[in-house]
Amino acid sequence: MVHQPVLTNLSAGDWAAIATAVGTLALALVAALQDVIRSWIRRPDLKMTVQGAPPDCHKTRATFQTPAGIDSTPCYYFRIAVENVGRTEAREVEVFAASLTRKRANDEFEKVDRFTPMNLLWSHFRTPFLSVLSPKMPKFCDLGHIHHPNVRNIFGHTLPGVTGNVMAFDLQVEPNMKGHLIGPGTYRLKLVLGAANAKPKECEIELIIDDEWRDDESAMLSDGFGMKML
Repeated sequence: MVHQPVLTNLSAGDWAAIATAVGTLALALVAALQDVIRSWIRRPDLKMTVQGAPPDCHKTRATFQTPAGIDSTPCYYFRIAVENVGRTEAREVEVFAASLTRKRANDEFEKVDRFTPMNLLWSHFRTPFLSVLSPKMPKFCDLGHIHHPNVRNIFGHTLPGVTGNVMAFDLQVEPNMKGHLIGPGTYRLKLVLGAANAKPKECEIELIIDDEWRDDESAMLSDGFGMKML
């Protein structure tokens, strides 16, 4: 017959030794994992918002070279806001344009095959990666822009059979196949928001582009273009 050890026979000194050993092991484990625990508790948390009105979207001017010198033309820029609502800085933040679909006459959305997935550019910095995004310090990311139809050929923003507005996504590279250009219609763009030290988040926004250019900013942003988060 096998007898099991009886813990109740341990002396006070034995219990003290066991408690000390367990405490030492726990402290060593916490010390080894403290960086992991701290990063989990204080990790960045990224949030994206869209608003089809200034300052997110606004009318500005784009410059171009002519034989007589530099000239400019009106254009509209559309941006999305990214904020870090976590407790520590986010590093190497990026917004990846993953896929694009277009609404058909039957109200179903089909994939735009010529669209080229890649990163969008950060406003003002014009880079695909933002090195640091501090908590509660939102930054804008350029989504796209529309040039005045009279001069869009200067920028190469033309599509076969499209006479109305043409929007150019602000991708890190302009594809030779013009996969960054879209004409009037209703679209859904899937975006992935991520960072080197943050969990990626998928977002989807709906874009509505009218075929008529409007010089008045309020009219353009209410009737000529619209976007919302789905």
